[in-house]
Amino acid sequence: MDTQNQNQSLAKKETVKSLFENPEIKNRVKEILDKNAPQFITSVIQLVNSDKNLADCKPITIINAAMTAATLGMPLNNNLGLAYVIPYNIKVKGKDGQPDTWEKEAQFQLGYKGFKQLAQNTGRFAIMHQTEVREGEITAQNRLTGEISFNWIEDNELR
Repeated sequence: MDTQNQNQSLAKKETVKSLFENPEIKNRVKEILDKNAPQFITSVIQLVNSDKNLADCKPITIINAAMTAATLGMPLNNNLGLAYVIPYNIKVKGKDGQPDTWEKEAQFQLGYKGFKQLAQNTGRFAIMHQTEVREGEITAQNRLTGEISFNWIEDNELR
């Protein structure tokens, strides 16, 4: 392949930004997010620009992961710890004797703070607490119910 053809194929490479310029995708985002659509599009583009690993992912997987976060009301700011778009290497089986290949795809991942916020948003919890559990403090776990028994180490210096 000569240099001109390489440059043309690079120019045609699909990006998150180019997908958001697609009227079908743009309208779908606006339909779901209404007045927050422009802010969402900007934040997703900034997210991709700030992470080389995400930039290497299939653009549609990034948009799908980000839309999942948006529909749950979770901002994609890693500093907040609510939700993340994580790049994963996915093995793609080769066809007709071709070797297997690896592709990067983005996936939505809810952070523990996001789980907590979703639970609080249900209005079914009056109080929620969290604490770290140190080695040796779990004494038993019921495999059927998932209930865990603890033996807390009370002395903070020992912990």
